[in-house]
Amino acid sequence: FLVVFTISIQLLAIFGRGEAITFEAIVSGLGGNLVAWRIVAVLFVWAYFWLLVARKETKGERAPDGFVPTYKDNAVSYYLISVLTFLNVQWLWPNLSSIIFENMPQILGTLNILAFALCIFLYLRSTEGSELPKLYIFYRGRQLHPTILNVQVKQLVICRIALIFWQIQVLAFFFAAVDKRSLDVPTLVTCLLQTVYLFKAFIYESAYFHTLDITLDRAGYYLIWGSLVWLPCMYTYNSYYLVNHSPLISNMNSVLILIFGVTAIIATLLVDFEKARFRRTNGKTLIWNKMPKYIVAKYIDSTGAERTSLLLTSGSWGLARHLNYTLELLSILSWSLPAHGLNISVYFFITFLTVLIFHRIFRDESKCKAKYGKYWEEYCQKVPYRLLPYLF
Repeated sequence: FLVVFTISIQLLAIFGRGEAITFEAIVSGLGGNLVAWRIVAVLFVWAYFWLLVARKETKGERAPDGFVPTYKDNAVSYYLISVLTFLNVQWLWPNLSSIIFENMPQILGTLNILAFALCIFLYLRSTEGSELPKLYIFYRGRQLHPTILNVQVKQLVICRIALIFWQIQVLAFFFAAVDKRSLDVPTLVTCLLQTVYLFKAFIYESAYFHTLDITLDRAGYYLIWGSLVWLPCMYTYNSYYLVNHSPLISNMNSVLILIFGVTAIIATLLVDFEKARFRRTNGKTLIWNKMPKYIVAKYIDSTGAERTSLLLTSGSWGLARHLNYTLELLSILSWSLPAHGLNISVYFFITFLTVLIFHRIFRDESKCKAKYGKYWEEYCQKVPYRLLPYLF
């Protein structure tokens, strides 16, 4: 899988530019180049610096062994200053965005090398799971909450490096497209929607620390490579594709897509905020102007201690167990639509994410059933739908 994934990334990077796929083109991106290594070095150092200087902290979810990880809490300031810094550098150095676009195969090659190196380091540093097949452990990872140089690896890699680079790529590809053919509304809409989506992600970074990526997935090739390499390639593909391919849809349709996308993103934000407020107040809050309904679920943790969780069954979370995923898919569909009609590849990401979300739903529910037992069965009876009320 290491070879297949590495080659597939280069194929997408070449295809997205509209260039011929040749052996020479694939090989040229694998090792990166001086420009790529400089860009990636700045990205890593910048992200690490902001974690290092953060004073405020937030707690994550208790691990099965009782450990409670601590994360840095300066996501919004990190995001805003990072974006402003990039825009200032772009203003001073107008060719910057085009340079990033032209060197994307090499940047992905550089990130691939660093992701692989980090995975090897994390694999060798611990002996957890040694009884399992080595290749499986390398892919899955050994440790749940590893740290490097006093920072949480997952927060550094996923929340700070991968997500801010996603934002930089979106802006860079927009400016590169403008340089090639002047401003057009569909390309602007794709950029704006992803920017709003990412800003929302940084606002609610602390909520991410309670998701499966953090609480269940270990820091292995799946998570590290997926964040450092797959995300910069696949998640930004539509913006990347639009640099060398002029959109076909009208300005009016683009505006309608913008309204649709912003509505979906705001709805996701409100739904997430609803659950976060419910958790923060331990159920002592109003949801839809009513006291919330919930199930008090008792469970035994890995230390043998009895604990309690509240399973929300009213408000948005009473409509479907994973309504947030439905809204996520609609958000991502919105920034795929401006490239509609150009090539089927512009729907690769939404297709991939749909499969990923379905897998995550069943994995999440399997975990919850094992954890809560009869309380989870009661919860499923009260909230019978997974994604779409009355449909699924």
